Amino acid sequence: MTVFLCLDANNGMRFNGRRQSRDRGQRADMLRLAGARRIYMRGEAAKLFLSLPVNVVPTEDFSRVPAEACAFVERAEDLSCLRPEEVVIYRWGCCYPADEFLPCAYLAGYVLVDRTEITGSSHEKISVEVYRCDG
Repeated sequence: MTVFLCLDANNGMRFNGRRQSRDRGQRADMLRLAGARRIYMRGEAAKLFLSLPVNVVPTEDFSRVPAEACAFVERAEDLSCLRPEEVVIYRWGCCYPADEFLPCAYLAGYVLVDRTEITGSSHEKISVEVYRCDG
């Protein structure tokens, strides 16, 4: 399983119940990395993909995400039941107000294996960090 996350420079995930970004470049890159695999995400996120022919599966229960699939996670609470082999972080190079953060220990046992940059629609530069399970 691959988990996709969007974080600011301080690992912020959400503020006042809202996502960090609606960046089209990030979504396009996530679809490219997922390939033909299904991407599970909350219904509120799935609305961002309505105009695209993709394998998006709306869910509110991430414990049912199959091991061969992907998950686009925008809430820290949804991470507790996911044990991915790979975590892809789209990181904005700035800090936004945040009241929900990636749990400090979530990447324990993972190793950074790649870091690239993409151009986004709302951010000139988005870092793409790929972590893989170390064991």
